[in-house]
Amino acid sequence: MSKPNFYHKYELAQDTPKYKKGWPIRWSGQDEKYYPYKPSDWVSDKGSPSIYLDKSQQYTMEEVSQTEWFTPVGDPKPFIPPFSSLSKLNDFVYLEFETRLVADVDECRAMKKLFKTDKFTHELYEFVKSKYNEFHNLPTQPDDHE
Repeated sequence: MSKPNFYHKYELAQDTPKYKKGWPIRWSGQDEKYYPYKPSDWVSDKGSPSIYLDKSQQYTMEEVSQTEWFTPVGDPKPFIPPFSSLSKLNDFVYLEFETRLVADVDECRAMKKLFKTDKFTHELYEFVKSKYNEFHNLPTQPDDHE
């Protein structure tokens, strides 16, 4: 089943036995399910209460698409986003090779400098981007090494 766009957040459109109308429901990319927010008594160092997801109640993408029970919040996002620019990707992915052993091992010492070069990073980025697009059947995107 193709999932071109989806919402990260919804609100309940009706009262349920546990939550009132308007209660926020949030997407968990880890589980690929939606969960209601569950406030905690614990307060963070920033002074606001921490919010958890109530994993005792879960909803699928198909269930939240039932508009009589759920109202989408915000703008829809692509389920499979376009591959990020190198600078943005570096914010959330380590796009590098690491040696498993210390540099005292000759092979590791010889490779370590290669792995730190810009040329290697850009070529690795292009390789991963092409495989990502191929795997998800996305069109090829122009080079973006920002």
